[in-house]
Amino acid sequence: MDKLRSVNTKFWQDPFIEDLNPTEKLLFLYLLTNPLGNILGIYEISIKRISYDTGIGKETIKKALEGFEKVGKVYYFKEFIILTNFLKNQKLNSNMWTGAKKIFLKLPKDLILLTIKNGLEGFESLWKALKDFEKYESEIESEIESEKEIEGEGEEGEETPPPPVIKYYKSFSHLKITIQEKDELLKLGYGLKQIDSILESIENYKPNKKYKSLFLTAKKWLEKDKNQKPLNVNNSNSINQEEYKQKALDPKRNEW
Repeated sequence: MDKLRSVNTKFWQDPFIEDLNPTEKLLFLYLLTNPLGNILGIYEISIKRISYDTGIGKETIKKALEGFEKVGKVYYFKEFIILTNFLKNQKLNSNMWTGAKKIFLKLPKDLILLTIKNGLEGFESLWKALKDFEKYESEIESEIESEKEIEGEGEEGEETPPPPVIKYYKSFSHLKITIQEKDELLKLGYGLKQIDSILESIENYKPNKKYKSLFLTAKKWLEKDKNQKPLNVNNSNSINQEEYKQKALDPKRNEW
């Protein structure tokens, strides 16, 4: 059965998409629109299938997925794709929400915990829609522990790797930046004090609710700050630093 997938035209104006090479753009668009996807944005698919459909080499796909994960856009866990911003970009009616919850509850238990424990952005509304969520989370953890004990009795020396844990460097309001993303900024040549200063500026920037990705926003601000000419404080026509940032930065970014 055919499925309807809508992609906003702003997709191509997103700085994350603009920074991708042609192959990565094709791959990301495929992850949004392929026939195995669902309304939740979490679905099972193999690297082999992705390669067959797109013509992209397997190693290239793996490398691209690692890059998507670094900026928190896509996670690939046990052959499941997790599109962190997919659900919140959908307009769902009550029946669709019911369908999304059913899909979520049928996912592998460790995959469910991955979205819960790491606080993946984009799924907050789904968690709130689940009744007795905290009780459900506790039951899932108990079931996983029991399954591990049973598997340990039957097979010695084999352990199931735990889901990856995302460690955050800084978070405020709805925005978060991981330690890995902070390290990416350091690799670009920015100093830690400079990064902290920019993050503080973003936190104090009143319209920051319009931003979707703290990493991409910080990167953009750092680039602007690097290329910005010194202000002439003796010129009566000059503007202050905060006014400059508000005029220079575009808040309508980072939807996907």
